[in-house]
Amino acid sequence: MKKVKTIKEQELAEIKSLVSQIQKVENDVLEFEFRKHHSMHLHAELNAQLDKAKKEIEANYGKINVNLETGEYTDIIEDAQVVK
Repeated sequence: MKKVKTIKEQELAEIKSLVSQIQKVENDVLEFEFRKHHSMHLHAELNAQLDKAKKEIEANYGKINVNLETGEYTDIIEDAQVVK
């Protein structure tokens, strides 16, 4: 029967520790990427909702600038195009 060869306990412990740390970092990266992906979708959805709200406000008030602190608004006056 062949004798089983093994590395030293300390060497095995070091390798196990390193592999465990690598796996944790990989899991952290995956979790970060999942959160990033979810956040990007949420950001796009919120921007779409904001665009819709802006269009509704413009339909009610015309083109305006709104002070987000007070709700006060001013009309946007577009420059007339020069006709040649």
